[in-house]
Amino acid sequence: MTRLSYYEGGDEHENLHFGRWEHNTRQVLKGKRGQKLLHEIEEALLSLPEPRLIANKLYGPSLFDGKEMFCVVGALAKFRGTKNEVLKQADHEGIGGVDFGLQLGMPYTFGWNIMEENDGPDGEWHEDRRSPEQRYEDVLTYVRRNISAG
Repeated sequence: MTRLSYYEGGDEHENLHFGRWEHNTRQVLKGKRGQKLLHEIEEALLSLPEPRLIANKLYGPSLFDGKEMFCVVGALAKFRGTKNEVLKQADHEGIGGVDFGLQLGMPYTFGWNIMEENDGPDGEWHEDRRSPEQRYEDVLTYVRRNISAG
């Protein structure tokens, strides 16, 4: 169970909070639950009809060709059988990928990190200029890099 939520500093213990966050992230990714999720996310990404991911929402049409696209959490939800209408409603209600990931059984730090990979490098999702195809490749690389051999 994840016991540490994301912390944006401002006090003298900021480095400790950040260190705990990073440690918790590593533990979650290496644990059985995290490894199972990484394998399932890899399957979900590979099962998408087109290798593309959308940023800043769970599901939506491409602005270029109108075809459906998912973020990494949306792709996992779709892979597990969640209907597109449920994802649309969650987006409409402002439920983000991290919170929706919690509903899918993702630990908080896992969801935060996988969505950070989806929405932009270094957490700067508002400045993400990657194409949907590049976003897909980046997330798939992240997932594969964190799957432990064995």
